[in-house]
Amino acid sequence: MKLIELNIDSNYSIIDAREKFFVLLTDLGFSVKKAAKICVVISEITRSIYKKYINKKLIITLEDINNFYSLNIQFPKCFDMEKLNYFFDDSRIIKKNNNEYQIASLLIDKHKIPSLKKFVDSEKEKLMYIISANNVDELKRIIEEKTSEIIYSSKLLDSILNNMGEGVYVVDMNSNAIYVNNTCLELLGYDENELISNNMHLLIHHHKKDLSEYPAEECPILKSIQNKNSILVSNEVFWRKDGTCFSVEYNATPLIAENKVLGGVIIFRDISERIKAEEAIKKLNEELEQKVIERTQKLLEANKELESFSYSISHDLRAPLRHIIGFIELLSKKYTFEDKAAQYFNIITTTAKRMSQLIEDLLNFSRIGRASLKLTEVDLNEILRSLLTFFKDDIEKRNIQINIQTLPRIYADYILIQQVWQNLISNAIKYTSKCSNPCINIGFKKNKNFYTFYIEDNGIGFDMKYIDKLFNVFQRLHIDEEFEGTGIGLAITKKIIEKHGGKIWAEAKINEGAKFYFTLPIEYINEKNNLNN
Repeated sequence: MKLIELNIDSNYSIIDAREKFFVLLTDLGFSVKKAAKICVVISEITRSIYKKYINKKLIITLEDINNFYSLNIQFPKCFDMEKLNYFFDDSRIIKKNNNEYQIASLLIDKHKIPSLKKFVDSEKEKLMYIISANNVDELKRIIEEKTSEIIYSSKLLDSILNNMGEGVYVVDMNSNAIYVNNTCLELLGYDENELISNNMHLLIHHHKKDLSEYPAEECPILKSIQNKNSILVSNEVFWRKDGTCFSVEYNATPLIAENKVLGGVIIFRDISERIKAEEAIKKLNEELEQKVIERTQKLLEANKELESFSYSISHDLRAPLRHIIGFIELLSKKYTFEDKAAQYFNIITTTAKRMSQLIEDLLNFSRIGRASLKLTEVDLNEILRSLLTFFKDDIEKRNIQINIQTLPRIYADYILIQQVWQNLISNAIKYTSKCSNPCINIGFKKNKNFYTFYIEDNGIGFDMKYIDKLFNVFQRLHIDEEFEGTGIGLAITKKIIEKHGGKIWAEAKINEGAKFYFTLPIEYINEKNNLNN
Protein backbone atom coordinates (compact mmCIF):
# COMPACT_ATOMS: atom_id res chain seq x y z
CA MET A 1 0.00 0.00 0.00
CA LYS A 2 1.42 3.38 -1.03
CA LEU A 3 1.61 5.77 1.91
CA ILE A 4 3.44 8.86 0.54
CA GLU A 5 4.43 10.08 -2.89
CA LEU A 6 6.74 13.03 -3.55
CA ASN A 7 7.08 14.36 -7.12
CA ILE A 8 10.04 16.66 -7.87
CA ASP A 9 10.30 18.24 -11.33
CA SER A 10 11.92 21.27 -12.95
CA ASN A 11 9.37 23.58 -11.31
CA TYR A 12 11.34 23.21 -8.05
CA SER A 13 14.74 24.47 -7.24
CA ILE A 14 17.36 22.03 -6.01
CA ILE A 15 17.10 23.67 -2.57
CA ASP A 16 13.32 23.17 -2.49
CA ALA A 17 13.69 19.48 -3.37
CA ARG A 18 16.35 18.95 -0.74
CA GLU A 19 14.30 20.73 1.93
CA LYS A 20 11.22 18.67 1.08
CA PHE A 21 13.10 15.41 1.31
CA PHE A 22 14.97 16.41 4.49
CA VAL A 23 11.66 17.08 6.30
CA LEU A 24 10.23 13.78 5.07
CA LEU A 25 13.25 11.76 6.26
CA THR A 26 13.54 13.38 9.72
CA ASP A 27 9.81 12.95 10.30
CA LEU A 28 10.13 9.29 9.30
CA GLY A 29 12.65 8.76 12.09
CA PHE A 30 16.00 9.15 10.30
CA SER A 31 18.72 10.94 12.25
CA VAL A 32 19.59 14.47 11.13
CA LYS A 33 23.06 13.32 10.03
CA LYS A 34 21.65 10.45 7.94
CA ALA A 35 18.94 12.62 6.41
CA ALA A 36 21.50 15.26 5.47
CA LYS A 37 23.69 12.71 3.66
CA ILE A 38 20.68 11.40 1.74
CA CYS A 39 19.67 14.93 0.75
CA VAL A 40 23.13 15.53 -0.73
CA VAL A 41 22.50 12.65 -3.13
CA ILE A 42 18.96 13.86 -3.84
CA SER A 43 20.47 17.24 -4.80
CA GLU A 44 22.79 15.53 -7.32
CA ILE A 45 19.93 13.49 -8.71
CA THR A 46 17.78 16.61 -9.04
CA ARG A 47 20.65 18.54 -10.67
CA SER A 48 21.13 15.71 -13.20
CA ILE A 49 17.43 15.74 -14.04
CA TYR A 50 17.39 19.48 -14.68
CA LYS A 51 20.48 19.39 -16.92
CA LYS A 52 19.60 16.43 -19.16
CA TYR A 53 15.92 15.72 -18.77
CA ILE A 54 14.01 18.92 -18.28
CA ASN A 55 10.64 17.19 -18.54
CA LYS A 56 11.53 14.24 -16.33
CA LYS A 57 10.45 13.84 -12.74
CA LEU A 58 12.12 12.46 -9.63
CA ILE A 59 9.48 10.35 -7.87
CA ILE A 60 9.91 9.25 -4.23
CA THR A 61 7.33 6.94 -2.66
CA LEU A 62 6.91 5.18 0.69
CA GLU A 63 5.02 1.87 0.67
CA ASP A 64 3.86 -0.46 3.45
CA ILE A 65 4.99 -4.06 2.76
CA ASN A 66 4.26 -6.49 5.66
CA ASN A 67 7.02 -5.94 8.26
CA PHE A 68 8.88 -3.37 6.16
CA TYR A 69 8.50 0.07 4.70
CA SER A 70 9.86 0.39 1.18
CA LEU A 71 11.43 3.76 0.31
CA ASN A 72 11.48 3.89 -3.52
CA ILE A 73 13.41 6.42 -5.58
CA GLN A 74 12.70 6.58 -9.33
CA PHE A 75 15.14 8.58 -11.46
CA PRO A 76 16.43 8.74 -15.07
CA LYS A 77 18.91 6.15 -16.30
CA CYS A 78 21.53 8.81 -16.76
CA PHE A 79 22.18 8.87 -13.01
CA ASP A 80 24.88 6.56 -11.61
CA MET A 81 23.08 4.23 -9.20
CA GLU A 82 26.35 3.39 -7.40
CA LYS A 83 26.16 6.81 -5.75
CA LEU A 84 23.27 5.45 -3.69
CA ASN A 85 25.76 3.30 -1.77
CA TYR A 86 26.95 6.54 -0.21
CA PHE A 87 23.97 6.46 2.10
CA PHE A 88 22.31 3.04 1.64
CA ASP A 89 23.50 -0.42 2.68
CA ASP A 90 23.86 -2.06 -0.76
CA SER A 91 22.72 -5.43 0.54
CA ARG A 92 19.29 -4.02 1.30
CA ILE A 93 18.72 -2.21 -2.02
CA ILE A 94 16.44 -3.71 -4.62
CA LYS A 95 17.34 -2.26 -8.07
CA LYS A 96 14.97 -2.34 -11.01
CA ASN A 97 15.24 -0.99 -14.58
CA ASN A 98 12.64 -0.13 -17.20
CA ASN A 99 12.82 1.70 -20.52
CA GLU A 100 13.06 5.24 -19.18
CA TYR A 101 13.71 5.03 -15.47
CA GLN A 102 15.64 3.05 -12.92
CA ILE A 103 14.33 2.46 -9.39
CA ALA A 104 16.16 1.85 -6.10
CA SER A 105 14.05 0.46 -3.23
CA LEU A 106 15.34 0.58 0.33
CA LEU A 107 13.60 -1.86 2.73
CA ILE A 108 13.24 -0.36 6.22
CA ASP A 109 12.49 -2.67 9.16
CA LYS A 110 9.47 -1.19 11.00
CA HIS A 111 10.90 -2.22 14.37
CA LYS A 112 14.14 -0.26 13.76
CA ILE A 113 12.28 3.03 13.23
CA PRO A 114 9.44 2.88 15.79
CA SER A 115 8.48 6.52 15.18
CA LEU A 116 7.80 5.80 11.49
CA LYS A 117 4.48 4.03 11.90
CA LYS A 118 3.22 6.67 14.33
CA PHE A 119 4.19 9.37 11.82
CA VAL A 120 2.53 7.57 8.91
CA ASP A 121 -0.68 7.03 10.87
CA SER A 122 -0.99 10.56 12.28
CA GLU A 123 0.75 12.84 9.78
CA LYS A 124 0.26 11.13 6.40
CA GLU A 125 -2.70 13.22 5.22
CA LYS A 126 -1.14 16.49 6.39
CA LEU A 127 2.21 15.83 4.71
CA MET A 128 0.63 14.59 1.47
CA TYR A 129 -1.48 17.72 1.40
CA ILE A 130 1.59 19.91 1.84
CA ILE A 131 3.54 18.05 -0.85
CA SER A 132 0.70 17.81 -3.37
CA ALA A 133 -0.09 21.47 -2.95
CA ASN A 134 3.55 22.35 -3.70
CA ASN A 135 3.46 24.52 -0.56
CA VAL A 136 7.14 25.42 -0.30
CA ASP A 137 6.53 28.01 2.43
CA GLU A 138 4.90 25.38 4.64
CA LEU A 139 7.83 23.03 4.08
CA LYS A 140 10.28 25.80 5.00
CA ARG A 141 8.26 26.46 8.16
CA ILE A 142 8.44 22.80 9.11
CA ILE A 143 12.20 22.73 8.53
CA GLU A 144 12.67 25.84 10.67
CA GLU A 145 10.46 24.36 13.37
CA LYS A 146 12.39 21.08 13.37
CA THR A 147 15.71 22.91 13.35
CA SER A 148 14.63 25.06 16.32
CA GLU A 149 13.53 21.96 18.22
CA ILE A 150 16.89 20.31 17.59
CA ILE A 151 18.81 23.43 18.63
CA TYR A 152 16.68 23.81 21.79
CA SER A 153 17.10 20.14 22.75
CA SER A 154 20.83 20.39 22.16
CA LYS A 155 21.14 23.52 24.34
CA LEU A 156 18.94 22.00 27.05
CA LEU A 157 21.01 18.81 27.16
CA ASP A 158 24.24 20.81 27.21
CA SER A 159 22.90 22.99 30.06
CA ILE A 160 21.86 19.93 32.09
CA LEU A 161 25.22 18.24 31.65
CA ASN A 162 27.19 21.39 32.47
CA ASN A 163 25.21 21.97 35.67
CA MET A 164 25.72 18.47 37.01
CA GLY A 165 27.78 18.08 40.17
CA GLU A 166 29.56 15.09 38.61
CA GLY A 167 32.15 15.15 35.89
CA VAL A 168 31.00 13.68 32.57
CA TYR A 169 33.06 12.78 29.55
CA VAL A 170 32.35 10.69 26.45
CA VAL A 171 34.98 8.69 24.57
CA ASP A 172 35.07 6.85 21.27
CA MET A 173 36.28 3.28 20.78
CA ASN A 174 39.89 4.47 20.95
CA SER A 175 39.31 6.16 24.33
CA ASN A 176 39.60 9.63 22.71
CA ALA A 177 37.36 12.29 24.25
CA ILE A 178 34.50 13.55 22.10
CA TYR A 179 32.64 15.43 24.85
CA VAL A 180 33.46 16.85 28.32
CA ASN A 181 31.25 18.87 30.66
CA ASN A 182 32.27 21.86 32.80
CA THR A 183 32.55 19.87 36.05
CA CYS A 184 34.92 17.45 34.35
CA LEU A 185 37.15 20.34 33.32
CA GLU A 186 37.06 21.86 36.82
CA LEU A 187 37.92 18.60 38.57
CA LEU A 188 40.74 17.73 36.18
CA GLY A 189 42.15 21.25 35.65
CA TYR A 190 42.19 21.01 31.82
CA ASP A 191 40.77 23.23 29.09
CA GLU A 192 38.28 21.65 26.69
CA ASN A 193 40.65 21.73 23.71
CA GLU A 194 43.28 19.89 25.77
CA LEU A 195 40.94 16.90 26.24
CA ILE A 196 38.86 16.69 23.05
CA SER A 197 40.32 14.15 20.58
CA ASN A 198 42.95 13.08 23.14
CA ASN A 199 43.24 9.70 24.90
CA MET A 200 41.59 10.04 28.30
CA HIS A 201 43.23 6.94 29.77
CA LEU A 202 46.69 8.33 29.04
CA LEU A 203 45.72 11.77 30.37
CA ILE A 204 43.85 11.01 33.62
CA HIS A 205 43.92 7.26 34.37
CA HIS A 206 47.50 6.26 33.62
CA HIS A 207 48.60 5.27 37.15
CA LYS A 208 46.94 3.51 40.07
CA LYS A 209 46.55 4.72 43.63
CA ASP A 210 49.81 3.04 44.64
CA LEU A 211 51.58 4.94 41.81
CA SER A 212 52.09 1.77 39.76
CA GLU A 213 51.39 2.03 36.03
CA TYR A 214 47.81 1.31 34.91
CA PRO A 215 47.92 -0.67 31.63
CA ALA A 216 45.07 0.16 29.24
CA GLU A 217 44.12 -3.52 28.94
CA GLU A 218 43.40 -3.60 32.71
CA CYS A 219 41.31 -0.42 32.72
CA PRO A 220 37.71 -1.14 33.87
CA ILE A 221 36.40 1.70 31.67
CA LEU A 222 37.81 0.22 28.45
CA LYS A 223 36.69 -3.28 29.49
CA SER A 224 33.18 -1.95 30.12
CA ILE A 225 33.01 -0.47 26.61
CA GLN A 226 34.41 -3.61 24.98
CA ASN A 227 32.15 -5.98 26.95
CA LYS A 228 29.03 -3.83 26.52
CA ASN A 229 28.24 -3.72 30.25
CA SER A 230 27.85 -0.88 32.75
CA ILE A 231 30.04 -0.80 35.85
CA LEU A 232 30.43 1.14 39.11
CA VAL A 233 33.99 1.47 40.45
CA SER A 234 34.93 3.03 43.79
CA ASN A 235 38.17 4.29 45.30
CA GLU A 236 40.37 4.55 42.23
CA VAL A 237 42.17 7.77 41.33
CA PHE A 238 42.10 10.20 38.40
CA TRP A 239 45.09 12.45 37.69
CA ARG A 240 44.86 16.22 37.27
CA LYS A 241 46.78 18.33 34.79
CA ASP A 242 49.10 19.53 37.58
CA GLY A 243 50.18 15.93 38.34
CA THR A 244 48.16 15.49 41.55
CA CYS A 245 45.52 12.79 41.94
CA PHE A 246 42.20 12.48 43.77
CA SER A 247 39.95 9.56 44.79
CA VAL A 248 37.01 8.96 42.49
CA GLU A 249 33.92 6.83 42.15
CA TYR A 250 32.77 6.43 38.56
CA ASN A 251 30.12 4.81 36.38
CA ALA A 252 31.14 3.66 32.91
CA THR A 253 28.38 2.86 30.40
CA PRO A 254 28.82 1.78 26.76
CA LEU A 255 27.41 4.16 24.15
CA ILE A 256 25.37 1.90 21.83
CA ALA A 257 23.39 2.78 18.69
CA GLU A 258 21.71 0.21 16.42
CA ASN A 259 23.47 -2.62 18.32
CA LYS A 260 26.84 -1.05 17.57
CA VAL A 261 29.17 0.22 20.29
CA LEU A 262 30.31 3.75 19.48
CA GLY A 263 32.23 4.47 22.69
CA GLY A 264 31.42 5.06 26.35
CA VAL A 265 29.98 7.59 28.79
CA ILE A 266 31.86 8.06 32.08
CA ILE A 267 30.31 9.89 35.05
CA PHE A 268 32.67 10.45 37.97
CA ARG A 269 32.70 12.23 41.31
CA ASP A 270 35.44 13.33 43.71
CA ILE A 271 35.13 11.22 46.90
CA SER A 272 38.26 12.50 48.64
CA GLU A 273 36.24 14.05 51.48
CA ARG A 274 34.18 10.89 51.87
CA ILE A 275 37.36 8.79 52.08
CA LYS A 276 38.76 11.15 54.75
CA ALA A 277 35.50 10.93 56.72
CA GLU A 278 35.47 7.12 56.49
CA GLU A 279 39.10 6.97 57.65
CA ALA A 280 38.31 9.33 60.52
CA ILE A 281 35.33 7.18 61.56
CA LYS A 282 37.46 4.05 61.31
CA LYS A 283 40.14 5.63 63.49
CA LEU A 284 37.54 6.74 66.04
CA ASN A 285 36.05 3.24 66.10
CA GLU A 286 39.49 1.72 66.65
CA GLU A 287 40.19 4.17 69.47
CA LEU A 288 36.77 3.47 70.97
CA GLU A 289 37.32 -0.29 70.74
CA GLN A 290 40.69 0.11 72.45
CA LYS A 291 39.10 2.20 75.21
CA VAL A 292 36.36 -0.41 75.64
CA ILE A 293 39.01 -3.15 75.88
CA GLU A 294 40.99 -1.15 78.43
CA ARG A 295 37.94 -0.26 80.51
CA THR A 296 36.62 -3.81 80.31
CA GLN A 297 39.98 -5.07 81.54
CA LYS A 298 39.91 -2.55 84.40
CA LEU A 299 36.35 -3.57 85.22
CA LEU A 300 37.30 -7.25 85.24
CA GLU A 301 40.23 -6.50 87.52
CA ALA A 302 37.98 -4.44 89.81
CA ASN A 303 35.41 -7.25 89.89
CA LYS A 304 38.12 -9.77 90.72
CA GLU A 305 39.35 -7.53 93.51
CA LEU A 306 35.79 -7.07 94.76
CA GLU A 307 35.14 -10.81 94.63
CA SER A 308 38.39 -11.49 96.44
CA PHE A 309 37.53 -8.86 99.04
CA SER A 310 34.00 -10.23 99.47
CA TYR A 311 35.32 -13.74 99.79
CA SER A 312 37.91 -12.70 102.36
CA ILE A 313 35.46 -10.66 104.40
CA SER A 314 32.80 -13.34 104.26
CA HIS A 315 35.28 -16.06 105.20
CA ASP A 316 36.68 -14.02 108.09
CA LEU A 317 33.18 -13.23 109.41
CA ARG A 318 32.05 -16.86 109.55
CA ALA A 319 34.26 -17.88 112.50
CA PRO A 320 33.25 -15.08 114.95
CA LEU A 321 29.62 -15.43 113.88
CA ARG A 322 29.69 -19.17 114.65
CA HIS A 323 31.12 -18.32 118.05
CA ILE A 324 28.29 -15.85 118.72
CA ILE A 325 25.65 -18.38 117.76
CA GLY A 326 27.35 -21.14 119.77
CA PHE A 327 27.67 -19.07 122.95
CA ILE A 328 24.06 -17.90 122.73
CA GLU A 329 22.89 -21.50 122.46
CA LEU A 330 25.07 -22.45 125.48
CA LEU A 331 23.66 -19.58 127.53
CA SER A 332 20.12 -20.58 126.55
CA LYS A 333 20.70 -24.17 127.69
CA LYS A 334 22.59 -23.36 130.96
CA TYR A 335 20.50 -20.47 132.22
CA THR A 336 16.83 -19.81 132.49
CA PHE A 337 15.74 -16.35 131.43
CA GLU A 338 12.60 -14.38 131.90
CA ASP A 339 10.17 -14.19 128.97
CA LYS A 340 11.50 -10.82 127.80
CA ALA A 341 15.16 -11.90 127.97
CA ALA A 342 14.33 -15.20 126.27
CA GLN A 343 12.66 -13.26 123.45
CA TYR A 344 15.78 -11.13 123.05
CA PHE A 345 18.00 -14.19 122.93
CA ASN A 346 15.69 -15.74 120.31
CA ILE A 347 15.88 -12.60 118.12
CA ILE A 348 19.69 -12.55 118.43
CA THR A 349 19.91 -16.24 117.46
CA THR A 350 17.55 -15.86 114.47
CA THR A 351 19.36 -12.75 113.22
CA ALA A 352 22.77 -14.33 113.63
CA LYS A 353 21.67 -17.44 111.74
CA ARG A 354 20.27 -15.26 108.94
CA MET A 355 23.56 -13.35 108.77
CA SER A 356 25.41 -16.67 108.66
CA GLN A 357 23.26 -17.77 105.73
CA LEU A 358 23.90 -14.47 103.92
CA ILE A 359 27.64 -14.91 104.38
CA GLU A 360 27.43 -18.48 103.09
CA ASP A 361 25.47 -17.36 100.00
CA LEU A 362 27.92 -14.54 99.42
CA LEU A 363 30.80 -17.00 99.55
CA ASN A 364 29.02 -19.23 97.04
CA PHE A 365 28.49 -16.24 94.75
CA SER A 366 32.20 -15.37 94.94
CA ARG A 367 33.27 -18.97 94.35
CA ILE A 368 31.25 -19.17 91.12
CA GLY A 369 33.04 -16.13 89.71
CA ARG A 370 36.46 -17.47 90.66
CA ALA A 371 36.06 -21.12 89.72
CA SER A 372 36.54 -22.52 86.20
CA LEU A 373 33.87 -24.67 84.54
CA LYS A 374 34.23 -28.45 84.72
CA LEU A 375 32.38 -29.38 81.55
CA THR A 376 30.90 -32.85 81.24
CA GLU A 377 27.87 -34.48 79.63
CA VAL A 378 24.85 -33.85 81.84
CA ASP A 379 21.51 -35.66 81.88
CA LEU A 380 19.07 -32.93 82.98
CA ASN A 381 16.30 -35.45 83.54
CA GLU A 382 18.46 -37.18 86.17
CA ILE A 383 19.11 -33.83 87.90
CA LEU A 384 15.38 -33.05 88.01
CA ARG A 385 14.54 -36.49 89.41
CA SER A 386 17.04 -36.01 92.24
CA LEU A 387 15.71 -32.52 93.01
CA LEU A 388 12.10 -33.71 93.08
CA THR A 389 13.20 -36.28 95.66
CA PHE A 390 14.93 -33.49 97.61
CA PHE A 391 11.73 -31.37 97.61
CA LYS A 392 9.43 -34.40 98.01
CA ASP A 393 8.00 -33.37 101.41
CA ASP A 394 6.93 -29.89 100.25
CA ILE A 395 5.52 -31.26 96.98
CA GLU A 396 3.41 -33.97 98.66
CA LYS A 397 2.38 -31.82 101.60
CA ARG A 398 0.97 -29.09 99.36
CA ASN A 399 -0.09 -31.42 96.53
CA ILE A 400 1.89 -29.45 93.93
CA GLN A 401 1.30 -30.58 90.33
CA ILE A 402 4.59 -30.71 88.43
CA ASN A 403 4.71 -31.29 84.64
CA ILE A 404 8.15 -31.95 83.16
CA GLN A 405 8.98 -32.34 79.48
CA THR A 406 11.76 -34.79 78.64
CA LEU A 407 14.87 -32.61 78.52
CA PRO A 408 18.00 -33.04 76.33
CA ARG A 409 21.45 -34.08 77.43
CA ILE A 410 23.77 -31.10 77.49
CA TYR A 411 27.47 -30.38 77.97
CA ALA A 412 27.92 -28.25 81.13
CA ASP A 413 29.24 -28.09 84.69
CA TYR A 414 27.10 -30.65 86.53
CA ILE A 415 27.25 -29.06 90.01
CA LEU A 416 26.50 -25.54 88.75
CA ILE A 417 23.63 -26.56 86.48
CA GLN A 418 22.16 -28.58 89.34
CA GLN A 419 22.29 -25.43 91.48
CA VAL A 420 20.47 -23.46 88.75
CA TRP A 421 17.58 -25.91 88.71
CA GLN A 422 17.55 -26.16 92.49
CA ASN A 423 17.28 -22.37 92.87
CA LEU A 424 14.52 -22.07 90.25
CA ILE A 425 12.45 -25.01 91.53
CA SER A 426 12.88 -23.81 95.15
CA ASN A 427 11.56 -20.36 94.14
CA ALA A 428 8.61 -21.87 92.26
CA ILE A 429 7.67 -24.00 95.30
CA LYS A 430 8.12 -21.04 97.67
CA TYR A 431 6.11 -18.50 95.66
CA THR A 432 3.15 -20.88 95.07
CA SER A 433 2.73 -21.43 98.82
CA LYS A 434 -0.37 -19.20 98.93
CA CYS A 435 -1.91 -20.80 95.85
CA SER A 436 -4.78 -23.27 96.31
CA ASN A 437 -3.89 -25.37 93.25
CA PRO A 438 -0.13 -24.95 92.77
CA CYS A 439 1.27 -26.01 89.42
CA ILE A 440 4.81 -25.97 88.01
CA ASN A 441 5.69 -26.62 84.33
CA ILE A 442 9.22 -27.33 83.07
CA GLY A 443 10.23 -27.65 79.40
CA PHE A 444 12.50 -26.45 76.60
CA LYS A 445 12.70 -25.44 72.94
CA LYS A 446 15.56 -26.14 70.57
CA ASN A 447 16.84 -23.34 68.33
CA LYS A 448 19.66 -23.35 65.79
CA ASN A 449 22.52 -22.53 68.17
CA PHE A 450 21.06 -22.94 71.67
CA TYR A 451 18.44 -24.55 73.91
CA THR A 452 15.88 -22.35 75.68
CA PHE A 453 14.70 -23.87 78.98
CA TYR A 454 11.81 -22.56 81.06
CA ILE A 455 10.13 -23.11 84.44
CA GLU A 456 6.64 -21.69 84.96
CA ASP A 457 4.45 -21.43 88.07
CA ASN A 458 1.02 -20.02 88.93
CA GLY A 459 2.16 -18.37 92.16
CA ILE A 460 2.23 -14.81 93.43
CA GLY A 461 4.26 -13.43 90.51
CA PHE A 462 5.78 -9.94 90.63
CA ASP A 463 5.51 -6.46 89.10
CA MET A 464 7.51 -6.27 85.84
CA LYS A 465 8.53 -2.69 86.54
CA TYR A 466 11.02 -4.12 89.08
CA ILE A 467 12.52 -6.62 86.62
CA ASP A 468 15.88 -4.79 86.63
CA LYS A 469 16.35 -5.61 90.34
CA LEU A 470 15.39 -9.27 90.03
CA PHE A 471 18.85 -10.75 89.38
CA ASN A 472 20.91 -8.35 91.55
CA VAL A 473 22.60 -9.38 94.78
CA PHE A 474 20.51 -8.77 97.95
CA GLN A 475 17.61 -7.40 95.88
CA ARG A 476 14.23 -8.87 96.88
CA LEU A 477 10.79 -8.09 95.47
CA HIS A 478 8.94 -9.52 98.49
CA ILE A 479 9.37 -8.82 102.20
CA ASP A 480 10.84 -11.39 104.60
CA GLU A 481 7.57 -11.69 106.52
CA GLU A 482 5.88 -13.03 103.37
CA PHE A 483 8.66 -15.17 101.91
CA GLU A 484 12.01 -15.88 103.51
CA GLY A 485 15.25 -15.64 101.55
CA THR A 486 18.55 -13.80 101.24
CA GLY A 487 18.15 -12.28 97.73
CA ILE A 488 21.23 -13.99 96.31
CA GLY A 489 19.76 -17.13 94.71
CA LEU A 490 18.76 -15.55 91.39
CA ALA A 491 22.02 -13.57 91.23
CA ILE A 492 23.92 -16.88 91.57
CA THR A 493 21.67 -18.45 88.92
CA LYS A 494 22.33 -15.58 86.49
CA LYS A 495 26.09 -15.81 87.06
CA ILE A 496 26.12 -19.56 86.38
CA ILE A 497 24.09 -19.22 83.17
CA GLU A 498 26.29 -16.39 81.85
CA LYS A 499 29.39 -18.37 82.74
CA HIS A 500 28.06 -21.10 80.41
CA GLY A 501 27.56 -18.55 77.59
CA GLY A 502 23.79 -18.23 78.03
CA LYS A 503 21.35 -15.63 79.34
CA ILE A 504 18.37 -15.59 81.70
CA TRP A 505 15.21 -13.50 81.86
CA ALA A 506 11.70 -13.64 83.33
CA GLU A 507 8.10 -12.70 82.65
CA ALA A 508 5.42 -12.31 85.31
CA LYS A 509 2.10 -10.84 86.37
CA ILE A 510 1.05 -10.09 89.92
CA ASN A 511 -1.01 -13.00 91.39
CA GLU A 512 -0.84 -14.86 88.05
CA GLY A 513 2.57 -16.47 88.32
CA ALA A 514 6.05 -16.16 86.82
CA LYS A 515 7.98 -17.80 84.00
CA PHE A 516 11.77 -17.95 83.98
CA TYR A 517 13.74 -18.63 80.79
CA PHE A 518 17.42 -19.39 80.31
CA THR A 519 19.53 -20.45 77.33
CA LEU A 520 22.52 -22.77 76.99
CA PRO A 521 24.60 -23.04 73.80
CA ILE A 522 24.38 -26.25 71.79
CA GLU A 523 27.98 -25.69 70.64
CA TYR A 524 29.27 -27.22 73.89
CA ILE A 525 27.76 -30.54 72.84
CA ASN A 526 29.25 -30.26 69.35
CA GLU A 527 32.62 -29.39 70.92
CA LYS A 528 32.49 -32.56 73.03
CA ASN A 529 31.57 -34.72 70.03
CA ASN A 530 34.53 -33.28 68.07
CA LEU A 531 36.88 -34.05 70.96
CA ASN A 532 35.59 -37.62 71.17
CA ASN A 533 36.07 -38.11 67.45
